[in-house]
Amino acid sequence: LSYLQSATGAPWWLTIGGAAIALRVVILPTVYLQVRETRQLLSLRPQLIKVREETESIASPNARVWERVSRMYALCRSHGVRPMRVVALPLAQIPFLLALVLAVRRMLLPDTPWADAMSHGGALWFTDLTRSDPTFALPVVSLLVILANFQLASSGSRSGLLYGARNVLQAGAVVALPFYAELPCGVFMYWIPNSCFSLIQTT
Repeated sequence: LSYLQSATGAPWWLTIGGAAIALRVVILPTVYLQVRETRQLLSLRPQLIKVREETESIASPNARVWERVSRMYALCRSHGVRPMRVVALPLAQIPFLLALVLAVRRMLLPDTPWADAMSHGGALWFTDLTRSDPTFALPVVSLLVILANFQLASSGSRSGLLYGARNVLQAGAVVALPFYAELPCGVFMYWIPNSCFSLIQTT
């Protein structure tokens, strides 16, 4: 982040937001692979349901699970589907996203070499990126984008479980607002562009 800011001469708020978008663009190929694998896996759903029904009559729970999983895995492999990619690819993105947000948070601390530059590296009403937003506008905007992401992510599903999870997550985000409203403005320079990118990507 420091090198990027020095090389471009951009203000810190733009450097942080730009880095968030750049990282999301870099990991787009893994998102594409995940979507492709998920589509292929969903195309096998009728056959997977059939395997589940056929193995339901096995009395022993351990034997039933083992037979079901092995047959489902064999079915996926025979159609060139790798189920682990559906889970592993999103997990592979987490360290990169987490590393960037932790780097931003660390750079905003008062004992770092960047603290002085960060204190006047903002714009508009959030000129000091090391302090929380006195207007609460940035936390509220981030909350609205998070709620939109949850809403959009569950819009194509008929699962009651997914709707329930969405409601719990949305309620949790609203309840947590007073806590993360105290975060420095610089954190939201990462958070809001990252969440907006997720919203566009999901759309």
